[in-house]
Amino acid sequence: MNLHPVLAELFRRWTESSVGWALLRVPENPGAPEGDIDILLAPEAAGRAQAIAVSLGFVPVPGYVPDIHLLRFHRETGRWLWLHCTTRVAFGPYGAVSAKPEVCLAERVVDGPLTRLTPNHEFWATLMHALLDQGRLSDVSRRRIQSTADAARPEGPLPDALGAVLPAGWTPGRVLARARESDWPSLIQLAPEMSARALSRGRPPLVARLASAALSVLRRGPPSFRRRGLSVAVLGPDGAGKSTLAEGLTREFVFPVTRVYMGLTGGWLRYVDRLRLPGVVRIGRLTVIWSRYLRARYRVLRGDLVVFDRYTYDAAVPPPHPIGPLRRLGRWIDGHSCPPPDLVLVLDAPGTVMHARKGAYTGELLESWRLGFRALANGRPGAVVLDASRPADEVLGDAVDRIWARYTAQWSNR
Repeated sequence: MNLHPVLAELFRRWTESSVGWALLRVPENPGAPEGDIDILLAPEAAGRAQAIAVSLGFVPVPGYVPDIHLLRFHRETGRWLWLHCTTRVAFGPYGAVSAKPEVCLAERVVDGPLTRLTPNHEFWATLMHALLDQGRLSDVSRRRIQSTADAARPEGPLPDALGAVLPAGWTPGRVLARARESDWPSLIQLAPEMSARALSRGRPPLVARLASAALSVLRRGPPSFRRRGLSVAVLGPDGAGKSTLAEGLTREFVFPVTRVYMGLTGGWLRYVDRLRLPGVVRIGRLTVIWSRYLRARYRVLRGDLVVFDRYTYDAAVPPPHPIGPLRRLGRWIDGHSCPPPDLVLVLDAPGTVMHARKGAYTGELLESWRLGFRALANGRPGAVVLDASRPADEVLGDAVDRIWARYTAQWSNR
């Protein structure tokens, strides 16, 4: 079986260390998995399993309790590896539909480098997860259900737990028959009523819910702010590849990405500058700049990676045309108007290369700006210079590496 090398090493160490584990759902492409990888751990082995994963470069993602989420970026394959480890076999609101994990782990199957649930347990776990947790049957879920339906049995811990929330007239046997016939509409129609029944069964008393919410706020902050994001400014002259890098991060980064333009021209700043009233213009410019910054700050608090396309630091680089003392003062104010981002990536390439890419300015002028940005990076903490003359995918991989290192450092300081 083609298995990602990092996962192969992790699973081997878990097995050699007698960690009780099994894949709840085998990824469709184990060699290049997408999304999170759901793993069932024996409760007594969860700490040991996490320690082994951390030794291989995985980092615990804050904000997930009681489950464990472990994340790693593998630069060589350009792959994010996200492990969702749980010690519970529970589905639906409040995990009301559940079975004992040791029952599933006792019957697990060793399939080459993988340890997985039996096809019977995988069928019911996939079906219950899809209907009770997601309320839908995705194409991936349907394929998994079809591949395991023939081995499934209508009796056992999981179908018995499901039977407690099935509507009148439905039994696990009937559900299994509909699945074998690929009667997806009938199964999807069960989801709302099963979820409502699970909710009525699993909802704890009001006092317990309030106490749980209060403890959550005290331990981790408000629910929406459990995993703080990061702000990254991408700097460089025209033709350095700022937009290309920002688009790549938006497409490839593991967390949601918000792009915010923070240049000193463009957008509403063009209209503000037309007012020609020094005091009004200055207030207007600061208002526009800070509205951008506050929007970005909000997204960081919500957990996004915010990518600043340019930043107020552009004011430290000489403008393309001579300016007077008042304009120089205004640029200085703009350049010092906002707090620093968490990370600054300066894209560096020879002026001739940038001119060939875009052609908006001469190679000589671009080279002078290049030197200005390099000087800016050399004197600023948290700034990194990236060789932007390389292919775009190499620059993107380097940037992701730097950003991920900043994330892990931030989480380790929590």
